[in-house]
Amino acid sequence: MKSVLSIIDRNIKLKLLALTFVIAISSYVSSLVAVKTGGLYDDISSGKIASIEQGLMPVLLFGLLCVLSAGLGMFKWLMLELILLQNEVSLKSKGAKKILKSKVSYHAECLSGERSSQVSRGVYAMWSCMRMVVHEMLFTCFLVVFSLYQLLKIAPIQMTLVTLVYMIIFTVATILNVIYMKEPRKRANDLANEFVGKTAEAIQNIEFIRAINAFNYEQNRLDKNIKDGYKSDKKVTYLWAIFDSAKNLVRILSLLTLILLSCYFIGKGTLKPGSARALPPPKR
Repeated sequence: MKSVLSIIDRNIKLKLLALTFVIAISSYVSSLVAVKTGGLYDDISSGKIASIEQGLMPVLLFGLLCVLSAGLGMFKWLMLELILLQNEVSLKSKGAKKILKSKVSYHAECLSGERSSQVSRGVYAMWSCMRMVVHEMLFTCFLVVFSLYQLLKIAPIQMTLVTLVYMIIFTVATILNVIYMKEPRKRANDLANEFVGKTAEAIQNIEFIRAINAFNYEQNRLDKNIKDGYKSDKKVTYLWAIFDSAKNLVRILSLLTLILLSCYFIGKGTLKPGSARALPPPKR
Protein backbone atom coordinates (compact mmCIF):
# COMPACT_ATOMS: atom_id res chain seq x y z
CA MET A 1 0.00 0.00 0.00
CA LYS A 2 2.84 2.40 0.85
CA SER A 3 4.49 1.78 -2.52
CA VAL A 4 1.21 2.55 -4.30
CA LEU A 5 0.65 5.78 -2.36
CA SER A 6 4.26 6.86 -2.92
CA ILE A 7 3.81 7.10 -6.71
CA ILE A 8 0.67 9.23 -6.46
CA ASP A 9 1.29 12.98 -6.63
CA ARG A 10 0.47 15.09 -3.57
CA ASN A 11 -2.14 17.21 -5.36
CA ILE A 12 -3.92 14.05 -6.52
CA LYS A 13 -3.97 12.75 -2.94
CA LEU A 14 -5.60 16.00 -1.81
CA LYS A 15 -8.23 15.68 -4.55
CA LEU A 16 -8.89 12.07 -3.49
CA LEU A 17 -9.39 13.30 0.07
CA ALA A 18 -11.92 15.88 -1.15
CA LEU A 19 -13.61 13.17 -3.23
CA THR A 20 -13.91 11.01 -0.09
CA PHE A 21 -15.90 13.81 1.54
CA VAL A 22 -18.19 14.03 -1.50
CA ILE A 23 -18.67 10.25 -1.46
CA ALA A 24 -19.61 10.35 2.24
CA ILE A 25 -22.31 12.98 1.54
CA SER A 26 -23.56 11.06 -1.51
CA SER A 27 -23.78 7.83 0.52
CA TYR A 28 -25.75 9.55 3.28
CA VAL A 29 -28.22 11.04 0.80
CA SER A 30 -28.60 7.64 -0.91
CA SER A 31 -29.44 6.03 2.44
CA LEU A 32 -32.08 8.74 3.04
CA VAL A 33 -33.76 8.01 -0.30
CA ALA A 34 -34.52 4.42 0.74
CA VAL A 35 -35.92 5.55 4.11
CA LYS A 36 -38.07 8.30 2.58
CA THR A 37 -39.42 5.84 0.02
CA GLY A 38 -40.64 3.58 2.84
CA GLY A 39 -42.05 6.57 4.69
CA LEU A 40 -44.13 7.62 1.67
CA TYR A 41 -45.55 4.11 1.30
CA ASP A 42 -46.48 4.12 5.01
CA ASP A 43 -48.21 7.51 4.76
CA ILE A 44 -50.17 6.44 1.67
CA SER A 45 -51.18 3.02 3.05
CA SER A 46 -52.19 4.47 6.46
CA GLY A 47 -54.34 7.17 4.85
CA LYS A 48 -52.23 10.05 6.06
CA ILE A 49 -51.80 11.01 2.42
CA ALA A 50 -55.21 10.56 0.83
CA SER A 51 -55.25 13.19 -1.92
CA ILE A 52 -53.04 14.92 -4.44
CA GLU A 53 -53.08 18.09 -2.35
CA GLN A 54 -51.81 16.21 0.71
CA GLY A 55 -49.20 14.29 -1.25
CA LEU A 56 -47.91 17.09 -3.48
CA MET A 57 -45.40 18.61 -1.05
CA PRO A 58 -44.00 15.29 0.31
CA VAL A 59 -43.61 13.97 -3.24
CA LEU A 60 -41.88 17.18 -4.39
CA LEU A 61 -39.49 17.04 -1.43
CA PHE A 62 -38.82 13.36 -2.16
CA GLY A 63 -38.20 14.23 -5.82
CA LEU A 64 -35.69 16.91 -4.83
CA LEU A 65 -33.92 14.37 -2.61
CA CYS A 66 -33.72 11.93 -5.54
CA VAL A 67 -32.37 14.65 -7.84
CA LEU A 68 -29.78 15.59 -5.20
CA SER A 69 -28.75 11.93 -4.87
CA ALA A 70 -28.44 11.50 -8.64
CA GLY A 71 -26.56 14.81 -8.98
CA LEU A 72 -24.08 13.88 -6.26
CA GLY A 73 -23.62 10.48 -7.89
CA MET A 74 -22.79 12.07 -11.24
CA PHE A 75 -20.54 14.69 -9.64
CA LYS A 76 -18.46 12.10 -7.75
CA TRP A 77 -18.18 9.97 -10.89
CA LEU A 78 -17.00 12.96 -12.97
CA MET A 79 -14.60 14.06 -10.24
CA LEU A 80 -13.13 10.56 -9.98
CA GLU A 81 -12.68 10.21 -13.75
CA LEU A 82 -10.84 13.54 -13.98
CA ILE A 83 -8.57 12.53 -11.08
CA LEU A 84 -7.86 9.18 -12.75
CA LEU A 85 -6.99 10.90 -16.03
CA GLN A 86 -4.61 13.26 -14.25
CA ASN A 87 -3.02 10.35 -12.40
CA GLU A 88 -2.68 8.39 -15.66
CA VAL A 89 -0.73 11.27 -17.26
CA SER A 90 1.52 11.46 -14.19
CA LEU A 91 2.22 7.71 -14.12
CA LYS A 92 2.98 7.54 -17.86
CA SER A 93 5.40 10.44 -17.52
CA LYS A 94 7.14 8.79 -14.56
CA GLY A 95 7.28 5.46 -16.42
CA ALA A 96 8.82 7.04 -19.53
CA LYS A 97 11.33 8.93 -17.39
CA LYS A 98 12.38 5.73 -15.62
CA ILE A 99 12.81 3.84 -18.89
CA LEU A 100 14.89 6.60 -20.47
CA LYS A 101 17.13 7.09 -17.43
CA SER A 102 17.59 3.43 -16.51
CA LYS A 103 20.92 1.64 -16.87
CA VAL A 104 21.54 -0.54 -19.89
CA SER A 105 21.56 -3.61 -17.62
CA TYR A 106 17.95 -2.83 -16.66
CA HIS A 107 16.86 -3.13 -20.30
CA ALA A 108 19.06 -6.17 -20.90
CA GLU A 109 17.05 -8.20 -18.38
CA CYS A 110 14.13 -8.58 -20.79
CA LEU A 111 12.90 -7.60 -24.23
CA SER A 112 12.28 -3.91 -24.89
CA GLY A 113 8.62 -4.55 -25.65
CA GLU A 114 8.15 -5.98 -22.17
CA ARG A 115 9.13 -2.69 -20.54
CA SER A 116 6.60 -0.69 -22.55
CA SER A 117 3.96 -3.32 -21.79
CA GLN A 118 4.78 -3.15 -18.09
CA VAL A 119 4.24 0.60 -18.12
CA SER A 120 0.92 0.45 -19.99
CA ARG A 121 -0.45 -2.49 -17.99
CA GLY A 122 0.82 -0.96 -14.75
CA VAL A 123 -1.00 2.30 -15.49
CA TYR A 124 -4.18 0.38 -16.32
CA ALA A 125 -3.86 -1.71 -13.13
CA MET A 126 -3.45 1.46 -11.07
CA TRP A 127 -6.47 3.01 -12.81
CA SER A 128 -8.60 -0.09 -12.13
CA CYS A 129 -7.45 -0.32 -8.51
CA MET A 130 -8.19 3.33 -7.72
CA ARG A 131 -11.54 3.17 -9.46
CA MET A 132 -12.57 0.02 -7.59
CA VAL A 133 -11.42 1.30 -4.20
CA VAL A 134 -12.88 4.81 -4.49
CA HIS A 135 -15.96 4.36 -6.68
CA GLU A 136 -17.12 0.96 -5.40
CA MET A 137 -15.56 -0.08 -2.09
CA LEU A 138 -15.42 3.34 -0.41
CA PHE A 139 -18.92 4.32 -1.53
CA THR A 140 -20.31 0.94 -0.42
CA CYS A 141 -18.62 1.19 3.00
CA PHE A 142 -20.10 4.65 3.63
CA LEU A 143 -23.48 3.53 2.31
CA VAL A 144 -23.53 0.50 4.60
CA VAL A 145 -22.60 2.59 7.66
CA PHE A 146 -25.32 5.16 6.98
CA SER A 147 -27.84 2.46 6.03
CA LEU A 148 -27.18 0.63 9.31
CA TYR A 149 -27.73 3.93 11.12
CA GLN A 150 -31.04 4.45 9.32
CA LEU A 151 -31.96 0.82 9.94
CA LEU A 152 -31.46 1.20 13.70
CA LYS A 153 -34.03 4.02 13.69
CA ILE A 154 -36.80 2.17 11.82
CA ALA A 155 -36.28 -1.56 12.45
CA PRO A 156 -35.50 -3.96 15.32
CA ILE A 157 -31.83 -4.43 16.13
CA GLN A 158 -31.89 -8.05 14.95
CA MET A 159 -32.19 -6.87 11.35
CA THR A 160 -29.22 -4.54 11.77
CA LEU A 161 -27.16 -7.41 13.19
CA VAL A 162 -27.96 -9.60 10.17
CA THR A 163 -26.70 -6.89 7.79
CA LEU A 164 -23.63 -6.29 9.96
CA VAL A 165 -22.71 -10.00 10.05
CA TYR A 166 -23.13 -10.19 6.28
CA MET A 167 -20.76 -7.26 5.76
CA ILE A 168 -18.13 -8.83 8.04
CA ILE A 169 -18.29 -12.13 6.11
CA PHE A 170 -18.24 -10.25 2.80
CA THR A 171 -15.16 -8.24 3.86
CA VAL A 172 -13.27 -11.37 4.96
CA ALA A 173 -14.15 -13.12 1.67
CA THR A 174 -12.93 -10.11 -0.32
CA ILE A 175 -9.61 -10.03 1.56
CA LEU A 176 -9.11 -13.76 0.96
CA ASN A 177 -9.98 -13.21 -2.70
CA VAL A 178 -7.23 -10.60 -3.04
CA ILE A 179 -4.69 -12.79 -1.21
CA TYR A 180 -5.33 -15.93 -3.24
CA MET A 181 -5.40 -14.08 -6.56
CA LYS A 182 -2.19 -12.11 -6.04
CA GLU A 183 0.26 -14.68 -7.42
CA PRO A 184 -1.94 -16.00 -10.29
CA ARG A 185 -2.67 -12.43 -11.41
CA LYS A 186 1.02 -11.51 -11.26
CA ARG A 187 1.88 -14.61 -13.30
CA ALA A 188 -0.78 -13.71 -15.89
CA ASN A 189 0.57 -10.14 -16.19
CA ASP A 190 4.17 -11.36 -16.56
CA LEU A 191 3.16 -13.72 -19.37
CA ALA A 192 1.17 -10.97 -21.09
CA ASN A 193 4.19 -8.62 -20.91
CA GLU A 194 6.45 -11.38 -22.22
CA PHE A 195 4.13 -11.98 -25.17
CA VAL A 196 4.16 -8.28 -26.07
CA GLY A 197 7.96 -8.27 -25.87
CA LYS A 198 8.32 -11.34 -28.10
CA THR A 199 5.82 -9.99 -30.61
CA ALA A 200 7.63 -6.64 -30.80
CA GLU A 201 10.94 -8.47 -31.27
CA ALA A 202 9.48 -10.59 -34.08
CA ILE A 203 8.12 -7.51 -35.87
CA GLN A 204 11.49 -5.74 -35.62
CA ASN A 205 13.23 -8.78 -37.10
CA ILE A 206 10.53 -9.78 -39.58
CA GLU A 207 12.80 -9.52 -42.62
CA PHE A 208 15.48 -11.65 -40.98
CA ILE A 209 12.89 -14.25 -39.91
CA ARG A 210 11.62 -14.52 -43.47
CA ALA A 211 15.14 -14.62 -44.92
CA ILE A 212 16.13 -17.69 -42.88
CA ASN A 213 12.64 -19.21 -43.11
CA ALA A 214 12.18 -19.22 -39.30
CA PHE A 215 8.45 -18.60 -39.39
CA ASN A 216 7.52 -21.93 -37.77
CA TYR A 217 10.07 -21.44 -34.99
CA GLU A 218 8.72 -17.98 -34.14
CA GLN A 219 5.13 -19.19 -34.38
CA ASN A 220 5.80 -22.06 -31.97
CA ARG A 221 7.60 -19.70 -29.59
CA LEU A 222 4.65 -17.31 -29.52
CA ASP A 223 2.07 -20.13 -29.32
CA LYS A 224 3.74 -21.53 -26.21
CA ASN A 225 3.52 -18.14 -24.54
CA ILE A 226 -0.12 -17.77 -25.60
CA LYS A 227 -1.05 -21.20 -24.17
CA ASP A 228 0.74 -20.49 -20.89
CA GLY A 229 -1.07 -17.17 -20.65
CA TYR A 230 -4.39 -18.88 -21.35
CA LYS A 231 -3.82 -21.38 -18.52
CA SER A 232 -2.90 -18.60 -16.11
CA ASP A 233 -5.87 -16.41 -17.10
CA LYS A 234 -8.19 -19.41 -16.79
CA LYS A 235 -6.96 -20.01 -13.24
CA VAL A 236 -7.64 -16.38 -12.36
CA THR A 237 -11.13 -16.65 -13.89
CA TYR A 238 -11.92 -19.79 -11.88
CA LEU A 239 -10.80 -18.08 -8.66
CA TRP A 240 -13.02 -15.08 -9.45
CA ALA A 241 -15.95 -17.40 -10.09
CA ILE A 242 -15.43 -19.36 -6.85
CA PHE A 243 -15.16 -16.31 -4.60
CA ASP A 244 -17.98 -14.44 -6.37
CA SER A 245 -20.25 -17.48 -6.05
CA ALA A 246 -19.47 -17.75 -2.33
CA LYS A 247 -20.18 -14.05 -1.78
CA ASN A 248 -23.39 -14.26 -3.81
CA LEU A 249 -24.54 -17.21 -1.71
CA VAL A 250 -23.96 -15.28 1.51
CA ARG A 251 -25.71 -12.25 -0.01
CA ILE A 252 -28.79 -14.30 -0.96
CA LEU A 253 -28.97 -16.00 2.46
CA SER A 254 -28.74 -12.67 4.27
CA LEU A 255 -31.40 -11.15 2.00
CA LEU A 256 -33.75 -14.08 2.64
CA THR A 257 -33.11 -13.74 6.37
CA LEU A 258 -34.00 -10.04 6.23
CA ILE A 259 -37.22 -10.82 4.35
CA LEU A 260 -38.25 -13.50 6.88
CA LEU A 261 -37.45 -11.18 9.79
CA SER A 262 -39.51 -8.45 8.10
CA CYS A 263 -42.50 -10.79 7.88
CA TYR A 264 -42.08 -11.72 11.55
CA PHE A 265 -41.75 -8.18 12.89
CA ILE A 266 -44.51 -6.78 10.65
CA GLY A 267 -46.77 -9.54 12.01
CA LYS A 268 -45.92 -8.50 15.56
CA GLY A 269 -46.50 -4.83 14.71
CA THR A 270 -42.95 -3.72 15.55
CA LEU A 271 -42.05 -2.91 11.93
CA LYS A 272 -44.05 -0.86 9.46
CA PRO A 273 -44.60 -2.38 5.98
CA GLY A 274 -43.07 0.68 4.32
CA SER A 275 -39.99 0.40 6.50
CA ALA A 276 -39.44 -3.11 5.19
CA ARG A 277 -39.25 -1.65 1.69
CA ALA A 278 -36.62 0.80 2.95
CA LEU A 279 -34.33 -1.96 4.24
CA PRO A 280 -30.91 -1.77 2.56
CA PRO A 281 -30.33 -4.90 0.47
CA PRO A 282 -26.88 -6.48 0.97
CA LYS A 283 -24.43 -4.91 -1.45
CA ARG A 284 -22.00 -6.68 -3.76
